[in-house]
Amino acid sequence: MTTMIITVSNRQSLLDIAVIALGSVAGVFALAKRNNLPVTAVLDDGQTIVYELEDVVSNTVRNAYAMQRVSPATDIDNAEYK
Repeated sequence: MTTMIITVSNRQSLLDIAVIALGSVAGVFALAKRNNLPVTAVLDDGQTIVYELEDVVSNTVRNAYAMQRVSPATDIDNAEYK
């Protein structure tokens, strides 16, 4: 197994990290389990999240995000959203 590390940016959720690192929101469960976090965890800017290459759901999506430098950050609180 190859352990990989991704660093959380401001306002990124575990779902954002799952899409970036694993190529699908379905990967959120693997990330949560590996990092002992609830899937709804509020992440801190600069926090590191670990995953294994075996957790990757879609290399195609993962590579597309990397090539286009797409880095979603969707953790916006309700007050700010309104």
